[in-house]
Formats: sequence, structure tokens, C-alpha cells
Amino acid sequence: MKFIVKYTKLTHQFFYLQNMSLWRPWCHKEYNDAWSKITGSLSRKEEKVIREFKDIISKPGKFNEIFDYIYNKEIFPLEKHVQEIFTITEKNFEKIWENIENDLPKAKKNLEFLIAEYSEQIETAMKKLSIFYNSQKEIPLSTKIYLILFPKSIKSGGGKFGTYNNVVLEGNLKRFSQPITIEVLLHEMVHLYFEDYLKTKIYPKFEKEIDYHPLKETIVATLLPHGYLSKEIFNVALNQTAKNYLIIQIAEDYIKSHKSIDDEFIKLCLEFIKK
Repeated sequence: MKFIVKYTKLTHQFFYLQNMSLWRPWCHKEYNDAWSKITGSLSRKEEKVIREFKDIISKPGKFNEIFDYIYNKEIFPLEKHVQEIFTITEKNFEKIWENIENDLPKAKKNLEFLIAEYSEQIETAMKKLSIFYNSQKEIPLSTKIYLILFPKSIKSGGGKFGTYNNVVLEGNLKRFSQPITIEVLLHEMVHLYFEDYLKTKIYPKFEKEIDYHPLKETIVATLLPHGYLSKEIFNVALNQTAKNYLIIQIAEDYIKSHKSIDDEFIKLCLEFIKK
């Protein structure tokens, strides 16, 4: 598989706005705190439009619609009010952009080198994931990776999967040269390419017991990062006192036996979640 690493100013500003709005539990307050040290306090007008942005992207389908414009078409959304929000917050965001702009080419180069260095491990992981998730989906020849660079003071990172075969990876300059970023990439690729069977064939049997999102995240967390495939492919030492260590061991048995995810595995995950 070919990976195309990209970054744009617009994708960075979108990431900044949606995280500043704290519209979902996975938004990070620590990112906002680090950015605020660079930008200073927001004006009342900026605070107001960020609240408005939260309301907009919280509407069903709206986040994905704006995401599509910015990440796939790489243009401003057509909606006038959204464009105004970007314009009003641009001056403050510019300070963050100036903080990271010179490091972006190096971050891109680091990530491209890391992907090349771990190409065999990525291929091995993809094969194992395909069997484990009983995936019949044809994997595209290329995946776009949109890089979101953080100021050096932000030590953590993460990722998200998008539409149209793209993944968003987040971190500071150092993180884009560390193997954990490859694990996060594979984690997001699970969501992007491998979960159709889980969602359409297995989950409907359990939908009265649990929402889909926590279930799928519990399952992929048994694999990587910090899961069985982390140990097998990336030689990561696992924390045997971790709450999900028992399920990690079960995932190991499934993968070693070339077994696909089934009802029994889901029942074990439900036991863990309900504890």
C-alpha cells in the first residue's frame, strides 16, 4: 500500500476549532491549554464563534460534511457562517501556525521515513487484521495521511479516520519519528477498512446491550496501540496489570489460531466493559 502524507493550513485550523469547542469527549483540553499559552486569551467574539462552531458540528452529519470539504476537497465549506468563523479565528490561529510552520516539512519527512522503515510490519499487520476482522473489503492502493503538528509542549498525540481513504495523525515533531505513530496509523486503518463485518453481521446481535462505538474501540484496543499486535509486530512490552490484559490474551489466541472475531469474543468484551 502507498501512503501519501499531506498537511495544509486549513486542516490545522479546522482541527484547532473543533478541539477548542470540546464538542466530543475525545477532544483534549490539554491541547487547548497549550495553544492558549501561544495565542493568549480569546476575545469574546472568538469565544462566541467557537461556541457557534460547536453547535454547528454537533448537528447530525455536519462534522463529516465540513470534514469532507476541508480534508478531501481542501477548500472552505460552502456555508457562509462557517467561513466567517474561520475568518474571525484566523488571526489567533496564525500565531499557532507560525509556531509549527517551519517544522512541518521535517515532520512530513520523518513520517514518510518511518512508514518506509516499518513497511513490512505494516503489511504483516494488515494481513492479520483482515483475518481477525473477517474483512472482505478490498483495500485501496493508497491512503492519504493528513499530518496535524502540535507545538513541542504537547507530548501526547493520536489519530482519527476520515472518509475517502484518509487518516489524520496528530503529534509533535518528535512523535512523528516514533513507532507508536505507526501503531496509531494501523489503529485508525482498522476503523477505516476492516470493521464492516463487525458492524453489519455481528454487532446487530448485541445492539440492545451496548452502543457500537465503545464496543469497536474495546476490540481494537486489544490489538494496538499497546495491544497484542504491538507486542508481536513492534516488540512492545505490554502492561500485564492493564485492565484489558485478559482480552488482549484472548485476542492473541484468536490471531495465532487464525480465527475471526465471533459472538464469543464479543461476549467476553461485554463482560470486560460492564465490569
